[in-house]
Amino acid sequence: YEVSLGALKFKNDELLLNDYLLRPKNSSAVNDNNKVSVPKVNVLGLSLEEMLMKRVQATRLVVVQPEVVIDLKKGRKRKSNPESADEALRRLMSGMEDRVAVGNIIVENGSLRLQS
Repeated sequence: YEVSLGALKFKNDELLLNDYLLRPKNSSAVNDNNKVSVPKVNVLGLSLEEMLMKRVQATRLVVVQPEVVIDLKKGRKRKSNPESADEALRRLMSGMEDRVAVGNIIVENGSLRLQS
């Protein structure tokens, strides 16, 4: 995957991100239509000490107008024994819990588009 970011700003204990985009690199193994775009992300109560230790610790994360697009008809080749969505989410979250600690997560006007 590749990440792009329009702007990054630190102000006291706040981190402001604008125009965040996550999308697959050009590859035949991954569908190019899948993406996550977020015009504005605010991380409040950020601990700079924890960031130096490669952890994100904050009191609040506000994600404004995120758009998630997942194309179900293409993508990676299916495994012979695919994991369920619950198992995949559990695996993702267990990997993040050592690196990310946020008190409240707020999503404003988000959209999830599943294409089939």
